Amino acid sequence: MTRVVALDDIDNKFKQQICSRLRDVDECIVLPQAHISKESGTFKNVIMRLDGSVNGLDPSIFNSNWFAGVSVVSVPAEKAEMILSSESSRRLAMQKLAESIPSELKDSETEVGPQLDGGDQDRDRESWECGFDGPGCCVGLYSALQKKSPDAHLSGMTRAHKNYYIVAKAGSGIAGQTFHARLLASLKEGNTLDDCLDEGGSPGAKALRRVAAAGKRNRGRIMRIAAESFGFHSVNTIGDNSSSLSSPNRIVVTACDVVYNAITRSHSPSGRAVWQYTPGCVEQSLSVGTVSSSNLSDGFILFTQPTGDLRFSVRNQAYNCIPFTSIRTNSNREVVLKAVDEYVKNMNSGSNKFVHPDHQWVHSHFAWCSKKFSSNQKEIEPSPLWGTHKPEDFVSDYGRELGLSKAKVVRLNPEAVAIAGVEPGKLRIAVKAISSAEEDLV
Repeated sequence: MTRVVALDDIDNKFKQQICSRLRDVDECIVLPQAHISKESGTFKNVIMRLDGSVNGLDPSIFNSNWFAGVSVVSVPAEKAEMILSSESSRRLAMQKLAESIPSELKDSETEVGPQLDGGDQDRDRESWECGFDGPGCCVGLYSALQKKSPDAHLSGMTRAHKNYYIVAKAGSGIAGQTFHARLLASLKEGNTLDDCLDEGGSPGAKALRRVAAAGKRNRGRIMRIAAESFGFHSVNTIGDNSSSLSSPNRIVVTACDVVYNAITRSHSPSGRAVWQYTPGCVEQSLSVGTVSSSNLSDGFILFTQPTGDLRFSVRNQAYNCIPFTSIRTNSNREVVLKAVDEYVKNMNSGSNKFVHPDHQWVHSHFAWCSKKFSSNQKEIEPSPLWGTHKPEDFVSDYGRELGLSKAKVVRLNPEAVAIAGVEPGKLRIAVKAISSAEEDLV
């Protein structure tokens, strides 16, 4: 039977689901906020230790959003406050940013991320476009209150300072999708993980290296676009050494960069080689610093050193991992249908009130560009703004057990953020339903 370890009591049904999808030779560590996503049907906030030498692994345990993550870089407070000084300047900056970020959800012809197959030294063979590769992507300006002295050598003068950051959340794009398709096809043929991910396998070790770097490279380019859009010209950039020689590019030098949905080769306490898969968990071995997420409106949680240094590394008995994703309560389809119902009710009642319950705040802090199906299309807020996730609830209860007791907890609050729009398939249904309701009123 699969070995399942947890920090606290876990639901028997959830444990049975883990055991039914893993093998007797595998191990699973269950972290706080662990659940099965209502959107993808995959496990979140669990650490899977998979035996790579034994076949028969269920491919459905893997999420297609491989090596996604969050990147953070600090920006000058005085310039950030100029953007946020008035409602008009904030909205103008947000809209400009949203229009400048390519998105697969906005344009069906857009293909985000590098190709999985590279040339010599793992370089790209051709140019590629950075951008949003899924409905959970975002980039923008976030604020935080951090307690510190006006100067490092001054003691007894600690107070709250308002700091600002550009934060980007995105995945590996086409590289991750291709990697996922090849891995699942290989596993279905009866191959082991070692066969799939070693040199000469499919997708192979080279593909694993490429997809592991793709998400970070994508976020680095997105952040460069965001910094230029906001006018933060002091943000440091560096050449992307994996870009093709014919199309060189630059990425932002980040202060923090965390990765989740990763798979890495590791070893068990007995010395046996295993593959560690971290769906919805921060993979510390691939990350610089530590960040977790709450829901979209609540922002992110940044863990820093007591001195304020952003590069805090977790050390705990859960293989140095912490939860990243908060618990999903509704699928994207469910909340889009909920939004449609609210729009129809509002039209039938003849009310001029805003449909979204937090309309004013949402539209003054977030901007997006969805696909256009008609000229008079209603502007429906993206799914995460209608409540797809709970806020995080693990830090206060499990901070000591997860190795976070010595870290300072910094809440990153959204100020001017561009997010991915509504998924085209769901938006088409919503637009049609609202249009039909409007015609019935005529």
